[in-house]
Amino acid sequence: MNLNNLRIGSRLGASFSVLLLLLGVVAVLAVLEIRALKADLDQVVQKERIAALAEGWQAGMRLNHAQVLALALSRNEAQMAAFFEPRIRSTAEQNDARQAQLEELVTSAQGKALLAKVVQARGDNRAVRDAVFAALGAGDMEGGLRLAHERLLPVGQVYIVEVTGAARLYRAASVWTAGFGVLLAPTSELQYGDFQGQLLHLGKSCSI
Repeated sequence: MNLNNLRIGSRLGASFSVLLLLLGVVAVLAVLEIRALKADLDQVVQKERIAALAEGWQAGMRLNHAQVLALALSRNEAQMAAFFEPRIRSTAEQNDARQAQLEELVTSAQGKALLAKVVQARGDNRAVRDAVFAALGAGDMEGGLRLAHERLLPVGQVYIVEVTGAARLYRAASVWTAGFGVLLAPTSELQYGDFQGQLLHLGKSCSI
């Protein structure tokens, strides 16, 4: 068909139809792009929430570790117990809530393994803490203090190391995801270091 043989009205109609088709394609692409951006934003928000929970857990753990040690070294003195025990209990309950939320939010295999190590360290710390106060409560002051120095301090340090490491890695995953986008970010919380190394290597290569 020769377009030159068409009437002006037919030509305008055909052009308008093509324009509508192009606008439809653009609209569909825009909707798909918005959905992709929303999914990316949701992932950034989730990683930020995970990092904030881990950092809150870290702060609460350090606070409780100091409070438990102070109470243990006081030989569980009554006035000290009346002051510290409600605070220790409240902080522990807050960390219980943070742990439950993290167990729900962390989905990658590496992230779950990291969280499991923190939970294990927390359980070990609680078991030793209970043994210390059981000894002190039974009147075995020497045994309780020995447990506090020889076991509570070391397991507490392990707990601090684990929860601090988790908080740093979750924070790094959040920063990389927000800074470089989901497509460029590490696929798990534990790969941010490799990703950072790749970027540095790329920068060096470009500067040569």
